[in-house]
Amino acid sequence: MKAVLVLCVCLVSTHCLADGNSLLSGCKSTIAMFNGKLGNSTTGVSEGLCLGTINGMRYMNELYSTRLKQHETFFCVPSQVTAGQLVRVVVKYLEENPSQLHIHEGFLISTALATSYPCKTH
Repeated sequence: MKAVLVLCVCLVSTHCLADGNSLLSGCKSTIAMFNGKLGNSTTGVSEGLCLGTINGMRYMNELYSTRLKQHETFFCVPSQVTAGQLVRVVVKYLEENPSQLHIHEGFLISTALATSYPCKTH
C-alpha cells in the first residue's frame, strides 16, 4: 500500500526527480507570497508546485484514510488546518533537517506531516 502512495506522489508531482532542496526553495517563496512579498519567483510556478504537491499528498492520504479507515495512513491532518499551515510545517521540517534535503520531496512531505500530525493509535 505504501508503494502505491509513493507511485501516486511521483505521478502527481510534475517533476518526479524533485528533492528537498527545490521543495524548500519553492515553499519558502510560497510563504513569502502568503506574506505579501514577491519571493524568489515572478512566475508563480515554484509556489504552485509547492502548494500542489503538499495538497496532493494531503488529499491522497485522506483518500486512504476514508478507504482504509485510517489503517496504513501516514498522517492525520485536522480538517481545519490550512494549506498555508502545511507549507510552514514542511518548511520548518526541512530547515531543521538539512541533511535530508537530497531525499525525494514526497518522502520529506509525508515525514514532515507525520511528525506534526501523527495519527492516534487505537
